[in-house]
Amino acid sequence: MSATDLATQPATGGWTVIIPWAAPVDPVAPTRPKGLLTTPDGDLVVMRAIASVPKSAVCRVIVAFLRETEDRFHTAEALRRASGGTIECLILDERTAGPAETVRQVIARAGVTGPVCIKDSDSFFEIAEMPSGSFMAIADIRTMQRLSDPGRKSYVHLNEH
Repeated sequence: MSATDLATQPATGGWTVIIPWAAPVDPVAPTRPKGLLTTPDGDLVVMRAIASVPKSAVCRVIVAFLRETEDRFHTAEALRRASGGTIECLILDERTAGPAETVRQVIARAGVTGPVCIKDSDSFFEIAEMPSGSFMAIADIRTMQRLSDPGRKSYVHLNEH
């Protein structure tokens, strides 16, 4: 199975974790994208984000990223090696309108059914217990003592829905 051709038969028996990592690549940046950087103990940042979801509840992990990220950094191969081949990669040929559009494309193109967990590629906070339905992993920034570059964070507007 190639990175662009995900299996269309959904796995059963658990959650699908979707990592919408489709930020454009800085063409002059000398470093890798944030998800491919390493933590002080040598893990890829994106692998640390995935590891914070309880493994017993997960049947699939899908990371979506742009073709430009794949072409420049061979991201699918890096993720295959880091995960032992357990992560599915979905390569987007064009930029999306944002994380919600990226998730919509992942669900449609990868044949995702059942509950989903959406998690940023660089969010390390632990999810102690999976809720009863689909969700997006969020943290309340009002409880954080230190937050670097708040303007570059994803935000969620909470209401009755």
